[in-house]
Amino acid sequence: MNLLLEENAATGMQSWILLVIILALFVFMFIMSFVRNKKAATERQAMAENFKVGAKIMTTAGVFGTIISVRETTVGKIYLIETGDETHKSYLEIHEDGISNIDNSRNVVLDADGNDITFAEEDKVELQTETQQDADEHEKELENQLNATKKNKKSKK
Repeated sequence: MNLLLEENAATGMQSWILLVIILALFVFMFIMSFVRNKKAATERQAMAENFKVGAKIMTTAGVFGTIISVRETTVGKIYLIETGDETHKSYLEIHEDGISNIDNSRNVVLDADGNDITFAEEDKVELQTETQQDADEHEKELENQLNATKKNKKSKK
């Protein structure tokens, strides 16, 4: 009989431990969900600050356009966006929650052989800038060495 009571007590203790572990996992998942949602809201708020007239945007539906005007309403900001090209323009009013992100896309540029050279010009400019900066630093270094040599000669006289 004693052995049976000990076995039931051990099973009861295991049940409590399992219950505590399950509750701890639920609390952990709830906290992680809260942190993730707060981070996403902060990122969304930072991005929304860039929603100004003239900004190119993409809506959550995948529509690309340019913000023409903004008006404040009781339900939030409403943006008037212009879509289409020069010959076929259309306008769309959209709530601020309908904007997915700022459109930083570019058209792909291919050379005669079909190679992607979209960023080739930017790479050249960046390389030239770095090369110019290196040259300027080297020139300053040489000037400093020359000045130091002149000071040494004056101090020896």
